[in-house]
Amino acid sequence: MDRAATSRTIAQPIQFNTHNSVTTRTIRSRLQWSGMSARHPLLRLPLTGSHRQLRRQWCDKQRKWTTEWNDIVFTDEYRFCLQHHGGWIPL
Repeated sequence: MDRAATSRTIAQPIQFNTHNSVTTRTIRSRLQWSGMSARHPLLRLPLTGSHRQLRRQWCDKQRKWTTEWNDIVFTDEYRFCLQHHGGWIPL
């Protein structure tokens, strides 16, 4: 069986073959009852103690910035388009 299958994809052939509706919650509870559990892949590496300390030092240093923040552009929220009148385009 596909270990990456979702409860919705597992329910579809069951419903097709038995002509009975099966909820995704039922699928998840039966899998859990049989000893299987959902696991999410690790999306990022956990921070070590030294990583946390270095981040804290960086934040403490940048906390004293006043005019330096005016020179920084944060581009993770909007895409800027300087040719149009609006100035920015939401993603």
